Amino acid sequence: MSLATLLTLLALAIVGVLIVDFVRSYVAATSSGWQRLWDAGRGSATMVVAQLGAVVALITAVSDHLADWISSLLGDPAAADSVKSAIQSYVTPATVGTAMLVFSGLVAWARLRTLSKPSA
Repeated sequence: MSLATLLTLLALAIVGVLIVDFVRSYVAATSSGWQRLWDAGRGSATMVVAQLGAVVALITAVSDHLADWISSLLGDPAAADSVKSAIQSYVTPATVGTAMLVFSGLVAWARLRTLSKPSA
C-alpha cells in the first residue's frame, strides 16, 4: 500500500468521524434548522464552517481515487479518464484557490462572530 493511499484512507476515516458526529448531533437536535446547525457545531459557527471545509477538501483530495473506483465499478478503464476530466473541469487551481479564500474568510467571520458574543 502506497503512502498516498494510506494518507487518503486516514483522511477518509477522520472526515468520516466528523460527518457521523455532525449528523448525529443534527438529528438529535429538536429545534429549527439554523439552531440544529448551531447545536451540531457544538455552539460554534467556526466548527460548522470548518467541518464543511474538511468535507470539501476531502472530496477534492480523493477525486483521483474516486475516478479510478468509478471506472472499476463500471468495468471500463476509459471511464476513469472521462470522470477525471469532468472533475478537473470543475476543480481547477483557480477554483481551489477561490474555495480556500472563501473558507478562510468564512472561518474568520464565524470566529469573530463567536468571539463577539458576551459570555454567559
